[in-house]
Amino acid sequence: MRRFLHRLWNAFRRARSEHELDREISFHLRLIEDEYRRRGLSDEEAHRTARLALGGIEQTKELHRQARSFLWIDDLKRDVRYALRTLTKSTGFTFAVIVILGIGVGANTAMFSVLDGVILKPLEYVDADRIVRVQTRSTTTGRMPDAIPGGDEIDIRRLDGMFDALAYYHGGEMGVQMADHAEFDGVRLVHPDFFRVFGIPPVAGRIFTIQDAQQSAIVGVGFARRNFGSPDVALGRSIFIENRSYTIVGIMPDSMQYPAGVQVWAAGALEPENKNRSGYNYRIVAKLAPGVSMQAADARLGALANELATTYPDANSKRTFVTVPLRDTLTGNVRPTLYIMMGAVSFVLLIACANVANLTLARSSARSREMAVRAALGARRRHLLGQLLTESVVLGLAGGAVGIVVARLATAALLNIGSRYVPVPRVNEIHIDWRVLFFAAAASMLTAILSGLVPMRQTSKIRDAISGAGSRGSVGAGTSRMRSALVVAQIALSFVLAINAGLLVRSFMALTNVALGFREDHLLVAYAHAPARGSIFDQSGLQNYLRAGQAIDDIVERLRHVPDVSAAGAVMGLPTGQYDSSGAYAVEGKHSTTGDFRLCLRPVFD
Repeated sequence: MRRFLHRLWNAFRRARSEHELDREISFHLRLIEDEYRRRGLSDEEAHRTARLALGGIEQTKELHRQARSFLWIDDLKRDVRYALRTLTKSTGFTFAVIVILGIGVGANTAMFSVLDGVILKPLEYVDADRIVRVQTRSTTTGRMPDAIPGGDEIDIRRLDGMFDALAYYHGGEMGVQMADHAEFDGVRLVHPDFFRVFGIPPVAGRIFTIQDAQQSAIVGVGFARRNFGSPDVALGRSIFIENRSYTIVGIMPDSMQYPAGVQVWAAGALEPENKNRSGYNYRIVAKLAPGVSMQAADARLGALANELATTYPDANSKRTFVTVPLRDTLTGNVRPTLYIMMGAVSFVLLIACANVANLTLARSSARSREMAVRAALGARRRHLLGQLLTESVVLGLAGGAVGIVVARLATAALLNIGSRYVPVPRVNEIHIDWRVLFFAAAASMLTAILSGLVPMRQTSKIRDAISGAGSRGSVGAGTSRMRSALVVAQIALSFVLAINAGLLVRSFMALTNVALGFREDHLLVAYAHAPARGSIFDQSGLQNYLRAGQAIDDIVERLRHVPDVSAAGAVMGLPTGQYDSSGAYAVEGKHSTTGDFRLCLRPVFD
């Protein structure tokens, strides 16, 4: 190990090592000369005989360099310096290659940053692989509603040994009232065990306990800073949600992004208020107990579903319960789209690779005389190939640096523009980090090396280069065929991309022109929230809901009398809007099933 470090040290202190080597060789040469002088030779004969005995000064130095240092490091430094000199002289070629590599690598790096942040990165929760959603699945159609009835949630919670923590949640966009102002935010009413599922500690305060049910709230750090100035100031403050007061007991960090867009989590009741088995009003998230697999959990849930089907045949006869990994529920809808887009930009990288290979091959053909002369002067094949490889790596590094800049701009564009049309989950985890930088470096190096393989193969035929050196810049038949093949490959890949892009645009135009079944012009949509507390299944809660409904009726009636308004209506969830409702329904004489439906006032269809 000591010898290895000494050789490595000498490799990076070449000047001093050469000086020491010169002194040592001169000293040995003088010793040999002195020995021959003592034998009676003249000074001139002693000097000549000593050199012959030493075996040649330069050859001896080379042997010592091999023993004292790493020659490949010296070769690498020499090749890098030579590559920089030659590339700066060929500014047009260098600029074209760097731009082509930058665009190809940048597009792939930008797409990989999105793919990595959304799909490849593990969720930033404790034991995220054990976090699941519990959902209902129809045994006849296979349909899986996103929500679950409240009565089923109570029965699932009673299963022993299955879950470390289990919590329901429901809600949406709601008005949050504070002492001197109000804000419309993403709000979820959650079981007090909700944050035990995720294991993320708050930046201030604490998480819920059982005693916090219907009394406390936890808010995001952004909400706390926006409305109270700092997390510490927000602790202990009261907020009002649907006419109920909640005290803020904890502040969650930005990494707590579940459900997406939520800033306020209010502690709900220990059991769902709506306990019927036909209304799909609650979502369940849970953490499996250590050692419990999803298959074992599904078996226990299936057995429970069979029991409930026997006890409640009208509501539970054709459904079961399954667990779904939380990551799948977050990314399942966008995963195919992201993989297709990654494949598309990979074609761009292949085109860039073929383009650079063609340019490099043309340049190597023009340099055939140079390579032939170097080979004739004794340059070994590894030196020639090493020089070309070094030039490719230098170009790859420069192209990768440009690609990272392009990737930053392209990633920002994808997030700002693309997310408007394709909702992207985990958007806060999309950024340029070491994983993305490693991908950019690997992609640029791989592209540069692949692009340089063909010129290396041509240069390796040293004898052919020497025989053809008489005509500067001449291109052999093999080189011409290779360049033609690369051009064909570029055109073929470009056609593939162009055809797919055309199909994509055509599909998009077709989707935008699909008749929605209603007039789209002269329509204005606004969202309103009328808070109501309690359950419709008790008298006080029913009165609250009736009053909220009457408030909406009054608003609609006043809108009808606004000038230039021909009709006004209200609906709980537009077909293409934010909200919906699902539950069980039955046609007379047939079994019940589940589906999405909307509650609306009659003028909606006018």
